[in-house]
Amino acid sequence: MFFETLPDSITINGQTSTINIVRYNIYEGDNLSLYIKMISTYEVPDQEQIVPIVFLTTDYLSGYDSISRELPALLESGGGLSFSYPAQVSPHQPITFSDLWGFFLAGLLGGFNPCSISLLFLLLSLLTSMEKNIVRAGMTFVAARFTAYLVIGLSIYTIASGIDFSWLSAITEILNTILIIAAVILALLNFVDCYHLIRKHNARILMQLPAGLRRFNQKMMEKFLSPKYAAFLLPVIFVIGLVISAGEFLCTGQIYLASILYTLQRGVGDQWITIAVFLTYIIAMCIPPTIFVLVVSKGKSIIMLSDSIQERLWLIKLFNGVLFVLFAILLIVLFT
Repeated sequence: MFFETLPDSITINGQTSTINIVRYNIYEGDNLSLYIKMISTYEVPDQEQIVPIVFLTTDYLSGYDSISRELPALLESGGGLSFSYPAQVSPHQPITFSDLWGFFLAGLLGGFNPCSISLLFLLLSLLTSMEKNIVRAGMTFVAARFTAYLVIGLSIYTIASGIDFSWLSAITEILNTILIIAAVILALLNFVDCYHLIRKHNARILMQLPAGLRRFNQKMMEKFLSPKYAAFLLPVIFVIGLVISAGEFLCTGQIYLASILYTLQRGVGDQWITIAVFLTYIIAMCIPPTIFVLVVSKGKSIIMLSDSIQERLWLIKLFNGVLFVLFAILLIVLFT
């Protein structure tokens, strides 16, 4: 692209200034509203209201040909010095690498989801009874979850970001309100589950996999993790991991989906940040199951480990609820 050919800095009147280019995709988040405000503020004629468009301190360039032909000269003459957004324009800063810590914490919390932990413990129990290599088999299952979540996440993001949402601009506030309400509802459901767990009313938990899907996963594991398929154990485990990860997404994918929606709404600086967001979340999500696999491989009782997690399940639900409250707050800040 033309922008990649621009230097990192430029000398103007004997002083070196850094060239800082901020990119916005009008189909991401609230960027369409930002675009409309900018063309109105700069009084861009209708025939020049096209993308790409570059806004400088007091001027603008629209269209690739105009930008590639005139931008270098404008920058050299100081056209971009002291740029600031007009007072009536309040752009939302896109996600950068400095924001990845938040996705890491969200992924780490997602890795403690009871839906996925219970299935992992079932897998480890079956492997122990078969006297197989726990680390190799367990990490194959973790790798399958990593693959499934990466494919699911990037697919959702790619499809959603490729849709032309400009026709929805009139009801943007309604859609944003729906997202905020959904985050609040998920927070409340997790707080209710936390209350039931503290009161030892485990049967009243709301946020969990449907009973039918839990039975399906259990039967599938018990059927294929048997001596009959021992020669193909690792490929079988990988396929089982893919199937289970896709099925349990309804339970474990709530935080992940919220992270994807937040990324779409806020927008990103470039494609590498998008990839970094997903890798950061999923790597963090895989840390807890990896630790559990290593602990069991060292001889730790699966029953004792499961009981220990069960006793602290209320804490996981509490953190989930707090996280969705934070999502709601971030969305409110983002949309105002």
